[in-house]
Amino acid sequence: MLKKLTTLVLTLVFTLFTLVNAANAQEQESADIAALANGEPFAIMFDNANFSGQAVVVTSDILCFTDENFNDKLSSVIVQNGSFTLFSDCDFGNPSVTIDEKGGVNGGAYTSADWLGGRNDYYSSIRVNR
Repeated sequence: MLKKLTTLVLTLVFTLFTLVNAANAQEQESADIAALANGEPFAIMFDNANFSGQAVVVTSDILCFTDENFNDKLSSVIVQNGSFTLFSDCDFGNPSVTIDEKGGVNGGAYTSADWLGGRNDYYSSIRVNR
């Protein structure tokens, strides 16, 4: 009986945890869509070339990509709105390259490291240029 009760409690805790995470993800997605619709700074970074792999949405400064599990992983980026400066170090150390919605291959499309200062898996922070 105790084993069944323990299993039930663990199942309920796991279900609650899953629901809370889903609600938080939905809330963040809604905020990202609102930022894009309002013309606020908006970019999507990818850990592989040609906009594939893990993606991180940028709508404000990110002090250190480690917080996003993205440190030294950037390989391509799409800038929809605004201008951003990528830095090689956390805390906006050693400015490296500025990207915006008019640059890249075609209107904000930075398909590979060739368009990011020639440095793949190199950057550690990003600042919105205002």
